[in-house]
Amino acid sequence: MPHPVFTPTEAALLISTNYIICPKDHLQLSIPDDQFTRLSWEMVKEIIRENRLEDLKRVPSDLRRYIIWCETIRRDYDGGVMGYILRERLGWDNLGGEVVERMRSVAPSGKGGLFEVEGEGDICVKCWGYG
Repeated sequence: MPHPVFTPTEAALLISTNYIICPKDHLQLSIPDDQFTRLSWEMVKEIIRENRLEDLKRVPSDLRRYIIWCETIRRDYDGGVMGYILRERLGWDNLGGEVVERMRSVAPSGKGGLFEVEGEGDICVKCWGYG
C-alpha cells in the first residue's frame, strides 16, 4: 500500500503532535484524488439513515488538509479544535478553565473515535474504533 504523501513541514507537525494515522485514514490518503469515487446523494442518505457515518469519506487531498489543520489548531490553540471553534468561530469567550481542561481530555478526533489523553504533560493519543 502506498504511503500517504505529506510535505516535510506537515510530517514534522504530525510527529511533533504525536499524531497517529489510523488504518482507515492511511488507506484513504493512499488513494489518488482522481481514483476516489464520490458517493451519490442516495448513498449518503442511506449511510446516514443506517447510522454508518464511518462510511462517509473525504476526498484524499481534503482529508490531508483537514488532518494538518486539526493538528495545527491542537498544537497552537488552548483547548484544541473544540476550544478554537467555541472561542474563535462562535465567539464564546467566557469558557472557564474546567471546560478547557475537559476539551483537552476528551475531544472529537475527526477519526470516528475519541482521543484518550493520558498523563500530565505527555499526551498519548489513541484512535478508537478501528480493529
